[in-house]
Parts: sequence; structure tokens; C-alpha cells
Amino acid sequence: MRFVVTESVFSMDGDRADVPALAALAERHGAFLFLDEAHATGVLGPRGMGLAALGEGRVDLAMGTFSKALGGFGAYVAGSQALCDYLVNRCGGLIYATALPPAVLGAMDAALDLVPTLDAERARLQGMAERLRAAFQGLGIATAGSSTQIVPAITGARGGRAGPQPAAGGARHPGNRHPPADRAAGHQPPALRPVRRPHGRRPGHADGRGRRRLGAGMTQPAMTAPLFVFVHGWGFGTGVWDGVRNALPGGGSVAVDLGFYGPPSLPRLPAGRPVVAVGHSFGALWLLHERPFAWDGLVLVNGFPRFTEGDGFAPATPRRVLDRMIARFAAAPEAVTAEFLRRCGCEAPLPAGLDADRLGEALRALRDWDARAALTGPALALAGAQDPIVPPAMTEQALAGIDIAWHPEGGHLLPLTAPGWCAERIAAFAAGLTA
Repeated sequence: MRFVVTESVFSMDGDRADVPALAALAERHGAFLFLDEAHATGVLGPRGMGLAALGEGRVDLAMGTFSKALGGFGAYVAGSQALCDYLVNRCGGLIYATALPPAVLGAMDAALDLVPTLDAERARLQGMAERLRAAFQGLGIATAGSSTQIVPAITGARGGRAGPQPAAGGARHPGNRHPPADRAAGHQPPALRPVRRPHGRRPGHADGRGRRRLGAGMTQPAMTAPLFVFVHGWGFGTGVWDGVRNALPGGGSVAVDLGFYGPPSLPRLPAGRPVVAVGHSFGALWLLHERPFAWDGLVLVNGFPRFTEGDGFAPATPRRVLDRMIARFAAAPEAVTAEFLRRCGCEAPLPAGLDADRLGEALRALRDWDARAALTGPALALAGAQDPIVPPAMTEQALAGIDIAWHPEGGHLLPLTAPGWCAERIAAFAAGLTA
């Protein structure tokens, strides 16, 4: 029996395993894929359910904890019924352990109810981590391969110990406690095991030219890795991109919040770094119409440069359909938004804090904007052959002359239903821009 065993998020550097690639590798070699989700549960993945979802059903066992993000203690194993039955009956550590208190079980149950509703909190956490990484890097402090809420600060001499070095004469901070043999030898043990790569280099496989392999055929010099900027569509928030962002190697991404369920935000982009803009549905139209920043390449996911028929743009959505939707939205914004999301295939309840003014303004923009003239430069479209909102005929005529990658079973929610598929193609597109 072959096994592939890995953490989904590595606890020292805060980098991520390439779960789709590992799932494909395990499937190719008939191996059992075991994923430790301790640092991903509640924080990463679709609705905070970890990165196992990126394996698209090919992860055989996922293990996680109810401590850390879920705020309790205890752990879980998720797998097939046969596997779980086997562990219940053969795992001595479980059989002879004392059961968890009822209050702890209740807290676990409540946490599992809350986690899927916390997209805004997850986005805030990732935004703070991104700002911390940027601050460290601005000070010349390497953050290894961090793309998560775990942000290391790599200090010390290149290739030397992590952590501060002792002063002359062996003086140490009184808070450092080490075995007497270490003290007698006159040296300070490292705080952590020394990393095996030079400090300041992000992890990843290097080719013979000193370039970093980022995955999906993407090779970039470390200092020019692209920044992916994601914009969500109408009725959604930044959380719609969690699965895609988690699946992208390298972790260099930020999300624009159009303010449909809270304050809008447009992150400041670092100078001198290639930018790939990625818009879902209305988010693609917003990018083209507003041009809020310069980009080197554009990816439209279920996107379009115009939504309604007219001025030679057909087939598309009749303008009267948007007129009726706008009138209904003015009277019942929550109901109309929920109905639209259900039509897209999203059954989750609406997030709290719906901003009817911003959603209404965006709905009118969806009806009125025409950004076809702005669709210039390198671009890629990702489309679903089963999309009920932007049917294939509309996509083909709206994006004529642009490479379109079709997901044969995909609908209008490719970022949610096929995050790994989207991430692979976005990364490959970015690689082509700077090859």
C-alpha cells in the first residue's frame, strides 16, 4: 500500500501543499492520500472547510483539530464510512481515551455551524497576514513561503540559526532555558531547527537557472512573481475566491471588496510587480469599466465586457430583464439577491450586512455599462458550458478573439465549484505573460 502524507498548511513557514497536484499524483500511483488540516480548518478553503476540497473528492483521509481556529479542543478524522469504522474499532488511542465533556462537544457543534458563515472574518485575517508579510519584506525580513495566517520572520545569518545569536562571552537572555550540557558547551541552541534552504528564498523547486517552479508550468524569478488581484461578482463577497486563492502556488494574491456586505476596499498594490487581474462575472465588467489599477493580464471567470443586449451586442440578456430586476430589488433587496444566488447555484444564506445601495448601483451598472472597447491586451476567459447566467453563445460572441477555456460541467460559480481547475489555468496564463 502506498501513502502520500502531508500537512495542507505547513506550521513553520505558513506555506501550502499543492493539494490538487498531490491528489492527482496519489490517483496516478494508486496511493492513499492523508491530509493533516490542523492549520487550515476554519480558516482556508471553501466556507472555511480546509484545503481538502481542492482535491475534488480524491483525498482519502483528512484529519484536523477543534483547537486553533475552532476555539475548543479535540480532533476529527474525515474519511469513508469503512475507514471511520475501522479506526473506531482498532485505534487504541481512541478506544482507551476518556470521552470529551458534553460542553466541549456542544462547542464543537456550534463552531461547525458558525464557520461557514465567517467569510468576512477569514478575508480580514488573510488581509492582515498579507499586510504583515508586506511590512516584513519592506524591512528586508524574509517570510519564507507564507501565504496563510502563519507568517514567519526569518532572521539571523544566511544559512545560520533561526533566532538571535548569543552575545560575546556567551551571555543569554534569562528567559532562554536550555539543558546544562548546552550551556556548558558555550553555545545557544537555535529556537527552531535550521531551515535547509538559504534564508530569504521562498520554498519551491528550482530549475538550473535559479528560477522558481510555481506549479502548473509557471516559472518566475523570485522577485517578479505576479500578484493576482481578485474581484468578486454581483451578490457575492471576497470569500467566493478563497478556494482559487488557496490553490494558487506562491500565495501572492489580494482581493478587492466591492462593499456588498460591508465597507468596500481596494488594496494598495506594490510597485514594480507584475499584476494579473481576475474578475468573476460582474467583477470582470467592473475591472474593464473602472480600470482601478494597471494590470499585465486579465482573466474573466464567467465574465463579460457587457451584459445586456443592444448596440450590436447579441445574444445577451434583454435589457427589460434587468429593468424588472432593478424594480423588484428596490422593494425587496434581500429576496432578489437570494433568488439570484440560488439561480447561480448557491444555496447558502445571505451574509449579514447587505448594502442595498451598493448592490442597487451595481445592478444598474450591470444593465448600462459597455466596456467592450476596454478589452485589450493579454486576456483569458474561463467559462462554464452549463452557465445559466452567461450562456456559451453569449460568451463566444462577447469574447471573440480571446482564448476561452471551457469547463464542460461548469455553471456560473466556477470559483466555488472548480477552484483547482480555475487556479491551474490562471497560473498557466500568468506564466505565459512573463515567460
